[in-house]
Amino acid sequence: GEVVLVDWGTAIGSGTRHSANSLAGTPLYMSPEQARRQAADERSDVYCLGATLFHLIMLRPPTWDDDPERFWQKKRIGAIDLPSAAERAAASLRLVDILLKAMAPEPERRYGGTRGLLLDLKAWQDGGAISARRDTIFDRLRRTYRRHRPVMLTAAASLAALLVIGGLLGREKLRESSTWRVVASDDFSSYDNNRFGERWQAWRIDRDYTRADPVAIDRSFWSARDGVLHGDGSSGQINNLTWNGSLTGDLRIEWAVTPETGTTNINCYIGARNRLDGYVFHLGGYAIPTAITLTKGPKAEILVRKSLPAPLEMSRSYRMCMERMDDTLRYWIDGTLVIEHRDTEMLVGPEHQAFGFECATSTVAIDDLRISTKPLPLRASPLAVADALYAERLFVSARERYQEYLTHHPDGDQVPMAKYRAARCLSGENRVEEAIAAFAACEREHPAHEVAVDAIARRAALLLTLGREDEARAAYGELARRQARPEVRSAALLDYSDWLMANRRPHDLRLDDPGLPAVIATLREGIVALARALDVPVADNAALVSCADLLNRIGSHRLVLEQYPEQRAVCASALEHLGLHHEILVRYPELTGAVVTALIQIGADHELVQLYPQSIIGIETRIRLGQATQFLDHPRRDVRALALLQLGRHNEILRDHRAERMICARTLARMGRWEEIRAEYADVAWFEGLALEQLGRWEERLAMGGDLAYVNYGLAFSRFAAGADAEGEAALATAEQQPFPWTDSHHLHFGRFVLGPTMRWRLGQDESPIESWRRWRVEHRDRLGGLPERSYAVLLGEEVSVIWGLEFEILAGVRAELAGRDDVADACYARYLAKAPDARDAVVVAFIRARRRAP
Repeated sequence: GEVVLVDWGTAIGSGTRHSANSLAGTPLYMSPEQARRQAADERSDVYCLGATLFHLIMLRPPTWDDDPERFWQKKRIGAIDLPSAAERAAASLRLVDILLKAMAPEPERRYGGTRGLLLDLKAWQDGGAISARRDTIFDRLRRTYRRHRPVMLTAAASLAALLVIGGLLGREKLRESSTWRVVASDDFSSYDNNRFGERWQAWRIDRDYTRADPVAIDRSFWSARDGVLHGDGSSGQINNLTWNGSLTGDLRIEWAVTPETGTTNINCYIGARNRLDGYVFHLGGYAIPTAITLTKGPKAEILVRKSLPAPLEMSRSYRMCMERMDDTLRYWIDGTLVIEHRDTEMLVGPEHQAFGFECATSTVAIDDLRISTKPLPLRASPLAVADALYAERLFVSARERYQEYLTHHPDGDQVPMAKYRAARCLSGENRVEEAIAAFAACEREHPAHEVAVDAIARRAALLLTLGREDEARAAYGELARRQARPEVRSAALLDYSDWLMANRRPHDLRLDDPGLPAVIATLREGIVALARALDVPVADNAALVSCADLLNRIGSHRLVLEQYPEQRAVCASALEHLGLHHEILVRYPELTGAVVTALIQIGADHELVQLYPQSIIGIETRIRLGQATQFLDHPRRDVRALALLQLGRHNEILRDHRAERMICARTLARMGRWEEIRAEYADVAWFEGLALEQLGRWEERLAMGGDLAYVNYGLAFSRFAAGADAEGEAALATAEQQPFPWTDSHHLHFGRFVLGPTMRWRLGQDESPIESWRRWRVEHRDRLGGLPERSYAVLLGEEVSVIWGLEFEILAGVRAELAGRDDVADACYARYLAKAPDARDAVVVAFIRARRRAP
């Protein structure tokens, strides 16, 4: 008989969504979202049907790998073993197109349901048009010939002429409506540095994001090994890697990425040679791990920001896709569209035909890269020449061309856009008042056109540059009244927020300025009020994040929790500085970085391993807990190097793991070879300054900038040790005059509240600081995670259950000094100096030497 329905207990009603986190189905045929244990719907059934038909026709499954782990990785990202040339020759190309559409990695690119798939299959059988393949004129003529062969034979001569004309028109039409074509791919296997450098160019971005310098691959913190591209973010440098190949037309880039360590700040760019040139997608950037932000150009103009359900997880592979098509930019994560933004001022030109990746504070692994292009249409827009001139910043010439179009085509379809772009040119010429008037005219004359709301937003931004805030807010009110597109309203709030931050300049105030809290409150009030008017969420507002961060820095952690609940990452930081680590685990389990820090603070190493067993976080913890030998044969080289470092096999690291530059720098630090670090690893963030501090070259370190209070304490103690008391006094006074940030390192706390007062007492300048410690113990209880309270308790001779071993020797030594027990103090300090070179803080070492004026 005929099979009507087969149900193994996994079927659900059509139109309903299958629950996430369950895994049911045949692995060979299940969809990527099912393999990722995500919710499934009818489009998942479409994938399964397509995969089954593919197997029947090609006599092999669409996805296969002998390695089970690799097989599931391919399934999760939707990778298909595409038909070979021989397989395509043996099957109908249109049928193959139907199957590939049914098995698209992203559900929205498949048929909407099984009915759509069946209609295409029926149309293919009947020789009709199918949605999976755009018809050329030849396809239509071929079908017409089959259906009306007698008539077509009698009209052969006419048909020949039609075919010639139709072929020419069809070729142009094909160019105009072409589909994506994979032009290159990279699996990062069998690379050496020379071949790697042929396909990719590395860039180093300076800290001010103003300059990009090309660097050699072997000094870039990018490497291709074990069939994967690794970006080492532990260096703290801003490292870009750009595709070297020639690309034209629209671009689509697909790849798999696995966050490994650091913050989940994973950036990539499109239409650019590096992040300064074009469009950048920031995943978790701007200290907002639950958002993705799209920026444009060297000033990182924020175009749009969208919330994510949760931050990216460490050690989990994600399938990413970014696309620039016509005037629209899109980004997908695991097949889900998370950003779609139309830029009416799209960057164009040869310099905007590249793409690349970035590692800064995140270490990432990238694999399975696919590059697709779509040719640009042959028919140019009548504004194309003017647009190209504008892209070259030739604003006067561009405006003249727009005006020519308006003069010769007063009723043309492009009139509203030409007026808008002409006004934009006036802005580029810095003719701000004229630009404001031109944008206002554009709004007034074309109120129903889509450029009207863009013109309002532009006019508001220009009014802000003139300081006319009330007029700008009125324009924003008009945006709200018109119910402008969400991306326009979001961009308007970001513009206003950025202007407020630049105009009120809270970061220019000292942290101890009594007026700073009021400035922060005014900023928050203005941003929140406009957000309500525009109906825009504030969870991902970078200005509010900055305000909350400033409150944390002045120690107002509880105020952050009360007034900034939407800024979840900053609230987690506030809880950390309050010492409420368990509360972080309960309230913010999705913030991986905060959770890891909390577990470390409470000493929950084993729970850390259980939560992140395969991530570098869990692996490093296991290595630290004495399991290093288990990782000496690990497939990842960086893991093997970390195991060797824990075992003290330093020379093997320096000999066999030169590509792991951060670990090599750490190895030299462990060995105290600071001059070698300066010679070979000065480009590794922090290590140049660290080496100067450890070498006692404080004047040079001071010239580098950075933490001036910390460096001045080191300079002061080193001057006292050398007998230059006047210079020591001056440096100590400078350090004490710096405002204290309550989010900074524990050692800066020691300098300000422990070592500095003790040194003044030692030199006979102040009374014993014991009374100050008693007072500060109460005042500082809710700051720096409870460290001050515990530190003062030790200094006052009380028992404390939790104290870092590194700090205890110093606290015990200071307490012994104040009690007149110099022998005990000497023993404590000697134990501290006996630690590994990289475990000693340079300021503390300078203090120990200064107390006895030792050489």
